[in-house]
Amino acid sequence: MIRILSILVVILVGPWALLAGDPSTDSQDRCADEPAPARNNIVYVIDISGSTIGVSPFIISEVKKSLNQLSERPQFAVLFFQNGQVLEAPKQGMLAVNAENRSLVFRWMDIEEGPITPGGTGDPRAALKRAFELEPVLIFVLSDGLRSAPKNELNQTALREEIVKLNVNKVKINCIDFAYSGKKPGGEDTKTTLEHIAADSGGLYKFASTRELGIPK
Repeated sequence: MIRILSILVVILVGPWALLAGDPSTDSQDRCADEPAPARNNIVYVIDISGSTIGVSPFIISEVKKSLNQLSERPQFAVLFFQNGQVLEAPKQGMLAVNAENRSLVFRWMDIEEGPITPGGTGDPRAALKRAFELEPVLIFVLSDGLRSAPKNELNQTALREEIVKLNVNKVKINCIDFAYSGKKPGGEDTKTTLEHIAADSGGLYKFASTRELGIPK
């Protein structure tokens, strides 16, 4: 079975030069204990709307695995979006990659025991605005294709234009579409909203079907 972990982890651990600039290019000018530049920072933006109820445990599990694979060099933040609001961990801002911060975020986004529960609509704008404010080099958007986006307020063109305006630092946005999105193969006209968002920023897009996720139909 294909694992989305290969997208979240391999990209982060391996080919930085492809997505975020190779941090080794300035390593000779830094002391060994000097923090990595801010351009290594990563933000995860996660859809927790009602339509994700079937895939949200898988999404959160994969984010946890990704965070466990991060080196100590980048900082990270995890943001959820729901009903047009951004949900951020109690300890806000960019967090250092260490056991304490991982544990805090893991407890906070535990669907069974924490405050994060799928429901409502899935408008990502507030969460993306917050993500850009954190000045990361890379953003991951994880959703079921924005199926719960309020159709009367949010259309593909308006959303893409707003994201481009917000993205003044030209941050790459990798979008992972977790099943149920109705993606059709081939052709510009069949691209999903997440696919366009990734392409607009120079990021990558991955569609994960229910078969790939191991979710029974």
